[in-house]
Amino acid sequence: KVAFIEANHSMQDDSPPSTTAQTHTQPISQEDDNSISHVYVWGKILSQETPLDVPTKIDSLDGKNVIEIACGGSHSVAATLTGDVYTWGWNWSGQLGYGDVNDSLAPKLVKSLALIKSLKNISFPLVVAGSDHSVALSDTGVLYSWGDDMEGQQGNGENQTQLLPRMVLGMYGIPLSQISCGGSHTLVLAANGGAVYAWGRGANGRLGLGHTDRVATPRLIKSLAGINVVQIGCGWSHSMCTTEEGVLYTWGRGADGRLGHGEVNDEILPRPIDVGLLSNVIQFSGGYYHSAAITVLRQVYTWGWGLHGQLGHGDFENRIVPHRVVSLDIKGARQISCGGFHTLLLTETGELYGWGLAEHGQLGIGPDVVFSSSKINQPTLVRGLPKKQPMTKVVCAWSHSYAYYLPEDGEETSTDQGPRKELLRHEYETWAGISEPISTTTSQLSSSSPTSSSPRNNSPHEHYRPLSERNVNAPATGSFFKNLSKSTQSQSNTNDGRRWQDRTETVSGSYLNEKLQNLSRRDSFGKQSWPLLPKWVAEAIDSVKTKNSHKHHQLMEKQAEVWLKQIIPNWEIARGDAKTKLMWRQGIPPNVRGKVWQVAIGNSLNITKEIYLDLKKGLDDCSKRAKLIEVDLLRTFPSLKLFHKEGPYHQQLLDTLLIYDLYRPDVGYVQGMSYLAAMLLLYYNNDADQDPYYTFISFANLLNSHFFTALFRMDLEQILRHIKLYQIMFEKHIPHLYKKFLLLGISPEQYLFDWFFTIFSKSMPLFLSSRVWDCFLLEGEVFIFQTAIAVLSICRERLAKATFEECVTILRHLPEDMDETQLFVTIEDVQVPTEIFTYVKEFEQERNYSP
Repeated sequence: KVAFIEANHSMQDDSPPSTTAQTHTQPISQEDDNSISHVYVWGKILSQETPLDVPTKIDSLDGKNVIEIACGGSHSVAATLTGDVYTWGWNWSGQLGYGDVNDSLAPKLVKSLALIKSLKNISFPLVVAGSDHSVALSDTGVLYSWGDDMEGQQGNGENQTQLLPRMVLGMYGIPLSQISCGGSHTLVLAANGGAVYAWGRGANGRLGLGHTDRVATPRLIKSLAGINVVQIGCGWSHSMCTTEEGVLYTWGRGADGRLGHGEVNDEILPRPIDVGLLSNVIQFSGGYYHSAAITVLRQVYTWGWGLHGQLGHGDFENRIVPHRVVSLDIKGARQISCGGFHTLLLTETGELYGWGLAEHGQLGIGPDVVFSSSKINQPTLVRGLPKKQPMTKVVCAWSHSYAYYLPEDGEETSTDQGPRKELLRHEYETWAGISEPISTTTSQLSSSSPTSSSPRNNSPHEHYRPLSERNVNAPATGSFFKNLSKSTQSQSNTNDGRRWQDRTETVSGSYLNEKLQNLSRRDSFGKQSWPLLPKWVAEAIDSVKTKNSHKHHQLMEKQAEVWLKQIIPNWEIARGDAKTKLMWRQGIPPNVRGKVWQVAIGNSLNITKEIYLDLKKGLDDCSKRAKLIEVDLLRTFPSLKLFHKEGPYHQQLLDTLLIYDLYRPDVGYVQGMSYLAAMLLLYYNNDADQDPYYTFISFANLLNSHFFTALFRMDLEQILRHIKLYQIMFEKHIPHLYKKFLLLGISPEQYLFDWFFTIFSKSMPLFLSSRVWDCFLLEGEVFIFQTAIAVLSICRERLAKATFEECVTILRHLPEDMDETQLFVTIEDVQVPTEIFTYVKEFEQERNYSP
């Protein structure tokens, strides 16, 4: 039967694939550093010609602080303490989430989830995997899925492969606490009330909806209504859940007795196992053809198919009702996991026991049983794990296994962005333990999870020379500023029919609708024919106030399609059209932002791939410079944990900055550059095929503007000219606050450099600064001035009552709850005299810093 399943798994409903991928392993040393996390693997894995018969450490996951691992039919998914997700294995259906179908032998970051994490201030502590699809749950209870969708298991009703993670819109607005996947179906548990939802393949009744039909969108399991469900889980083709009272319900495929009801019939509705047979369940696991549970007394029960000894009763017989594994009674069971034909158990003392099929080394008990097709029918101690590192959790796959160790102090050293501490230790006494079926690891999230911190660095720049020492507020030489002041004063009473005002009213977005209505009368982009934007673009304006709505996410997906299929391919024609600009100002959809930024920044420097590769050769001689820059990388979006020493983007960011240092030795590296390069990396890396070369091109061209080159070269004369423009706008727009700043002695360098050097990416939440970047690339330097004035306007009431120290604190640490709509409507309300645009253009023309 085993040989038949492995040869024909793609054709069998009840038959999973046989292996997964992994690499970079080494034998375990009893002296492994127990101050960092470690992940161990054994059994049949893709990257090894022969099975691993003993636990072997995965070097590439060292120090990643893995808190969850899930195994699909042929791939694996891991969540880390920093809220990131890594995947590896086969990828024929995009189940790795890279945006392509290329396999990976080593764990790789799911970059699109890293971007979502960064933008939304969330983390992904919970992951599960089906046969060929994957699911992640954020710490805010929002669900994302990707991979195969042939059976509707992704839940978005489209039945098509999804290469990148996508929000499950059908569950939007319902906070979730647990997720679980079977072979081709998915279960979720709502955070409040214990409601259970299911979707995907419905054969054998595994969805619990009273039928066997496929369901492609989430459906409530009504028969569980009123039952306080605290834990859910899936086997390959059956499903399970427990109640607050410890009653275990099972449904789906009943062959071999895996449901535990004393028969082998399928169940299309959840059915409780007789409490006389099994009660007070605190944790359970569903395998491919068998099931297991731990009770409050720490006793282990198993049932289902027993041909390979996977039930642990000393024989090879099936059990159609739960039977206690008597030999484990004194061991104190803590966590159990069922694989294809094997079972693993962690005890309260940290010992690991395994039983069942051992021919691929999946039990980890040594070479004597690996190649003999041995079947171990009694719990056997796994001795290959370090004694000083009691495993946090074990996970069984089809023919291999994982165990991981997370140090106790991992909780203390984590950032606020990481998952809550309760996830790190499975306290099954609460009767809400985590189940990890082999096709999935059921994952649980507390509804009381703390909110994450803002992904920004609040430490000020330290080495900028203070402009206060350079007489910033003194009149500049020449007639330039005198003429500018006169021209702006003449326009202060009339500019597009509107007055410069010291505004206090609440802003609204009605004018955006007016602009859209006016634009909708145009039928083409100038003289060139170009497809009209669809009518739904008008609806996007109204959705600005409800950024987190289901409707808004759908509209953003439609806008992304327009950018990819209409605007970017026709860039030279479309970029200047009013409709494109309106969509641009609304905010570019995050999943296409990198592509838009790349074409918007361009390559006026004509940097070729050959130039880039020649510069890259010089990296070997930059070790001293690298050490200096690495200090700054620790302060670059620190809470994201993407750019620090162990972060997945650290080396690429460091290389980009060092190559620029080689390319522009006259400028070199200046503190603040790391934020600009990091912003580009966050969005450019969202594309699976993105070459680091393109990130460097955009970075070098972005910094080639007069604005940035003057700043980073610390050209005092030019900096004074830019700041004077800002000061004139400040005085004209908010005169009372301007005068207060003068009285208090608050000069621009005390807050403006953090804003200008990083285009607000250091001072604002990432989702806001990303939109500022969008508009900056469209409007240019003047938009930065407008944004600065808008920020002051929004904070003016607090600033008006604040002392000097309080004002500086407010300006350096902008409100994290700043409203997106209010900010951008206020920016639009900041009037800019024509002369300022003219002078900015003259700056660019008169001083060329190009290499």
